[in-house]
Amino acid sequence: MASPVQGKKEGSCVRVAVVGLAGAGNAACGVGKSCLCNRFVRSAEDEFCENHSSAISPSDFYGAVLNGQHFLYWGQVRKYPNSRPSPDLSAQQGKKSYDFHVVEHTEFVDDSTFKTLSGAAESGISAYVRRVGKTKLTTAGKKLAYINRDQLGDVAVDGAAVNESSAT
Repeated sequence: MASPVQGKKEGSCVRVAVVGLAGAGNAACGVGKSCLCNRFVRSAEDEFCENHSSAISPSDFYGAVLNGQHFLYWGQVRKYPNSRPSPDLSAQQGKKSYDFHVVEHTEFVDDSTFKTLSGAAESGISAYVRRVGKTKLTTAGKKLAYINRDQLGDVAVDGAAVNESSAT
């Protein structure tokens, strides 16, 4: 459960996992999972990014953002039902809120061979279905919240870290 914020009603915590097939061998084949998550978590127009390819280098796959796993943690966002977005937080005081934690399941492939990266013990559609059916996600150590592809391979990125408890 989310903790109460000063002057606001305690929000309900909602965990969202977005699933769907990843692009098959090139960036143009994606179904839009990352764009949906990006727009939901970072709704400002200048925070939107369209480059969310699942074809990446092995070194990026094992970095602090992906942590050798086939899911992205997009972070947490607070939403207010029946309210228009407002930069003035005082306008939201006393209103019911929902805290969303968003993850996206995907299948990352090596950008040179287009074969599934070896973070999963097994690959293919049946392995993907088993992975996305799990109700609890865990990660060894910390996993940075995904912002955009530019942060892959960059250790000095300003991103929120997630631990086991907040990625579930």
